[in-house]
Amino acid sequence: MNHLLLFLLTTVVASLPGVLATDWDDFKNIYGKEYQDAQQELERKLNFESELLYVAQHNALFDQGLASFKIGINNFSDWTQQELSSQYLMTDFYDNDQESSSSPALSRSPDLPPSLDWRDQGIVTGIKNQGSCGSCWAFAAVGAMEAVWAKQTGQLSSMSEQELIDCGVGDCGGGWSYKGFQTVIDMGGIMAEDAYPYTGTDQGQCRYQDSMSVARISSYEHVPALKEQTMAGDLFENSPIAVSIDASLHSFHAYTEGIYYDPDCSTSKTNHIVLVVGYNMEAEDREEHYWIVKNSWGAGWGMDGYIHMRMWVNNCNIARWGYYPIL
Repeated sequence: MNHLLLFLLTTVVASLPGVLATDWDDFKNIYGKEYQDAQQELERKLNFESELLYVAQHNALFDQGLASFKIGINNFSDWTQQELSSQYLMTDFYDNDQESSSSPALSRSPDLPPSLDWRDQGIVTGIKNQGSCGSCWAFAAVGAMEAVWAKQTGQLSSMSEQELIDCGVGDCGGGWSYKGFQTVIDMGGIMAEDAYPYTGTDQGQCRYQDSMSVARISSYEHVPALKEQTMAGDLFENSPIAVSIDASLHSFHAYTEGIYYDPDCSTSKTNHIVLVVGYNMEAEDREEHYWIVKNSWGAGWGMDGYIHMRMWVNNCNIARWGYYPIL
């Protein structure tokens, strides 16, 4: 490491009270890091040190009121951005069929409460981890089905993402939440997580057993594109919504708290699918309104696995493709 970078790191690390680990050995212990050899560890350590500098520079902007969110050290802090994108995100793509795949939901204007969080109603399962498989679409789809089933029946159970991967359209290379819904419709139901456990691989063999189904759906709805007021209404009147976003930015990967908004985030492409479980519109300033979003990168990412994303600006393309299941 050159002397200038060492000086910068020594200076800024002292200003990182929100970072869990600023020492390399602490970082390895906290996240259980092990490496093949000394060369690989050196490469990872350099990535980590670069991340420390990035975090310090961004959080300095937050402290000055020039950023609306903070970032920090997490399990990905010794990875390159290319590695994270290739293993956790889907390839950017557009499905021409999805706009006509279901009847668009009608525009609604209910009297919305200023805030909503479906977690408070006990219909959202805990944070899961997709691992190094681009199966976010399955996790978002399953999360939506878990929630709507719990809302209607009072029975909250963890359901099988692997069933969607093995039995339908979509795999570790990516997929769409609505096609996950369609898989469950076609199969006649979905099995529990413990009966059909997640492997994070493309097994290629469907092992669904109808006798072990724990839930079913009959259809799904598509939220009208780029209508966030309607999306809030659908969320309030129905249940959590699976949405496609752009999650390719470094700032998203390192997010820890605050209202996420990065002007460099795309409002046209998508490479990740997450679950909107609520919103908050209590502030007078619309720039402080946000969606409450459940990710599938484990509880060590973000705010215990969640992120608050700014509303009304199609933040990271969040309002373009949203779907929710119907029992």
